[in-house]
Amino acid sequence: MRETIEPGESLETVLARGLMEEFGATATLHSYLGSIVSHFPKDSVSIEKTTLYFLCDLISINPALRSTEDEEDGSEIQWNEPSYLISKMKEQRARIEREDIDESKILEVLL
Repeated sequence: MRETIEPGESLETVLARGLMEEFGATATLHSYLGSIVSHFPKDSVSIEKTTLYFLCDLISINPALRSTEDEEDGSEIQWNEPSYLISKMKEQRARIEREDIDESKILEVLL
């Protein structure tokens, strides 16, 4: 999940909002895993983005509670092993040629 912090929000609030909007899930924050700084073009401007990563313990999930306004609303939620996701992320980065797509470095921290 990726969420942008809105003015006045804490990291915990952003995490809870994003989990509910994108997955219909609640979780507790377990630990900070790290960050990735990436660069990519958008509308002829170079964007620098820092993404923070956290490990969470799932409490509940109900996809029916997902926000219908979220752009991922129609996507399918799947659970995969980190090793599978690492290879998929690296393949996707090579195919799309955008460094911010590859989050495998964070998953490698878990292994």
